[in-house]
Amino acid sequence: MPRYTYRCSDCDYAFKAAHPIKDRLTDCPACNVAGALVRTPANFTTSRKYETKEKVGDVVRSSIEEFKEDLRREKQQLVTQEYEE
Repeated sequence: MPRYTYRCSDCDYAFKAAHPIKDRLTDCPACNVAGALVRTPANFTTSRKYETKEKVGDVVRSSIEEFKEDLRREKQQLVTQEYEE
């Protein structure tokens, strides 16, 4: 569910609320004035694109190989581990 920031035009009270896109809050919970809430623009972030010399497929393949090796070590450790009864 999206989060929205509201500000009361009467008492300047601000808060965040999560609700469906079609819903819209209008009454201020702080001062109880009907129709005083205004939805303010949400903050947003940007991310920088970074360049890598590796292709995505190569990175995925190497990650899969690392995970496989981790699983082999984990399996070997569990096989050799002694359990108390």
